[in-house]
Amino acid sequence: MMTFPVGMIAFISILVFSMRGIGLSIFMNTHAIVLVVFGTLAILALCTPWSNIKLLGEALRGLFRRELNVQQVRQDLFALSRNKNAKVSSPSPLIVYAQDLWQKGVDHDVFVRLINNFMNEIHSTSDTPAVVLRNAAKYPPSLGMLGTVIGMISLFSGLGSENRNSIGPLLALAMTATFYGLIVSNAMIMPLADRLQLRGSSFAQNHTKILKIILLIHQGEAQKIIEDELNGVRF
Repeated sequence: MMTFPVGMIAFISILVFSMRGIGLSIFMNTHAIVLVVFGTLAILALCTPWSNIKLLGEALRGLFRRELNVQQVRQDLFALSRNKNAKVSSPSPLIVYAQDLWQKGVDHDVFVRLINNFMNEIHSTSDTPAVVLRNAAKYPPSLGMLGTVIGMISLFSGLGSENRNSIGPLLALAMTATFYGLIVSNAMIMPLADRLQLRGSSFAQNHTKILKIILLIHQGEAQKIIEDELNGVRF
């Protein structure tokens, strides 16, 4: 997680450095900011089901929490290898689901089918937030161009011989919408999508390891085999 704020601070510093000598006031275009930012949010709501937006919100909040890995649930799996009915409070939804199935006493084949189906759900939901953001990243540049077109129309509609000297500043103001569109898409949404994709992939890989051990426990394998499997996990 440490790389996230470091990368953000570094990018902002580079951006500010690259804009040296340019009056920052020219970028304070409220219309462009509203069109790009809130327009993107509006389109996101228009094209994305609420369930996927909730998954995105949970994934973004998860960026500020410690990533779940096998090491965090090692003791839970040790306890369950000794007694499947042991009371453990695990942060892994896969372990919680397995405990629920054991308590219900489901058949062996049914257990294997249900736990694998649940694992597939984890894989699919871990990919959803990144997909949602990648879809959203298409819109800010287009909205930025729309803002620029609106600004150009306004500029040319009021153009006359008496205000030709103001063409430069007005044109620069119109271009700020394109600037914000590129920033929001390429410096905010896409990096977040890439980070969520990597985190989701890591989450799924860790749960694949957890599933392997859960199946060993369910099959009643010797505790030594399960402990060796746990001790062999690389972090």
